[in-house]
Amino acid sequence: MKAIYSCSIKRNFIYKSVLTISTYLINFLVFPYISRVLGVEKVGLVGFVDNTINYFLLFATMGASLLGVREIAIVKDDLKKRSRVFANILGLNILFTFTTLIIYLALITAIPKLHQYSELFYIGSAKILFTVLLVEWFFTGIEHFRYITIRSLFIKLLYVLTVFI
Repeated sequence: MKAIYSCSIKRNFIYKSVLTISTYLINFLVFPYISRVLGVEKVGLVGFVDNTINYFLLFATMGASLLGVREIAIVKDDLKKRSRVFANILGLNILFTFTTLIIYLALITAIPKLHQYSELFYIGSAKILFTVLLVEWFFTGIEHFRYITIRSLFIKLLYVLTVFI
């Protein structure tokens, strides 16, 4: 049993390392291209919009990923309890996300500084909306790092392709 557990830890470490290294490599490849195409001013504007969206994401997720990992890990061997915990956390995440999205959209229209760049903020609202679909917390809780790594690498590859297209 100890050998299996040790092997699992090594494999999970390798998967997480590949994921972390891929993030750095993709940023290293994409950022110079984006900077050259957009220019300094537009990179700053996109950064401002993205940082604003990230603040709203803090409220939308409300720690669901940390709570989810812990609670799923506790009940990972009991399918019935695990399904109930998953549904409860996902339900809370959906509730907080849609509440945050409504406030976000209201603020975009009400605050002139944000309304000035409303097109970018509306595009960014997709980031808030699709965060609900990120259930890495579930797969982390059941220690399925291989799936997380493969899925994340596929999404990052799509991202790189769309940036260069």
